[in-house]
Amino acid sequence: MKIAILALSAQFNKSNRTCAGLRRFSRLLPVLIFCCSASACGWLIDRVNTPLKLKLDANIPTIGLVADSQLQTSAVHRNTSYLNSVLSDYFINVAVRTTAQNTLSEIGLTSLLQELTDSGAEIVFYLGDGLNNGCTDEANRFFDILRAAQQTIPIFMAIGNHDYLAAGNARSQPIRLDLCGTGNRPLSKAEMIRRIHELNQTSFEKYRDTILAGYSFASSVGTDFLECPSTRQDSAPKCFYAATLLGAKHDIVIMDTSHYENVSTYGEFTGAKGFIGTTQVEWIYDLLADRSNPRVLFS
Repeated sequence: MKIAILALSAQFNKSNRTCAGLRRFSRLLPVLIFCCSASACGWLIDRVNTPLKLKLDANIPTIGLVADSQLQTSAVHRNTSYLNSVLSDYFINVAVRTTAQNTLSEIGLTSLLQELTDSGAEIVFYLGDGLNNGCTDEANRFFDILRAAQQTIPIFMAIGNHDYLAAGNARSQPIRLDLCGTGNRPLSKAEMIRRIHELNQTSFEKYRDTILAGYSFASSVGTDFLECPSTRQDSAPKCFYAATLLGAKHDIVIMDTSHYENVSTYGEFTGAKGFIGTTQVEWIYDLLADRSNPRVLFS
């Protein structure tokens, strides 16, 4: 049985931990694993959102990849300014963001999606971190852009740590409230999962008779494997988002590498590292155990 795993991350530390999680996954299934980081594989994906178009073979649609737009809230510049300081970069090596990143990321994302469509991509996978702090205004702007592009191309998304943790790290509600500001509520992981699932489900329903003909879609939403408590959702065993597109000749899997189920001690900077929990692995394994197709995993 052939299985291909493609793990893409814009953070070196995150992808290292992702690889560790995939190695655990490999104990359950015979796999060929490809783990790439921005440092080792800069040609795959980089911090300025260079898009990537992949043609794996003739039996799978041409895939476009985008990640890490990290749309920044515009509600409270006063509070977010410390994320752009040299001091913050000393403690978190991904914290400092340029003014261009904060103000032009929406334009950049729109442009990249259009570039992928124009260049012949048939399906787009967004590999997480569309938001920077998981604020409501960030999410509204981000999903508006994706839904607009979705009118011409199917878009599927994986969840990232920045999508529901402050600056991708802080789970503390006071910090998240301070970053998002009054009237701009920070979203929980469960809320982000629901939004992402709605986007993915819409893509499948819209294109199931064309580019996605022959594929079936399933996700952890609506199953016994989605159960998010009121607190510490990031480390809850059943609070993760994974999805599959199962085809006649290939299977595609979307994984949640911000699933901190097996982290013994969660610190404020744990979010910068990628983890795949064992409960998520079990869900994926159950879906794929009886299938022999080559597989591509995106996270």
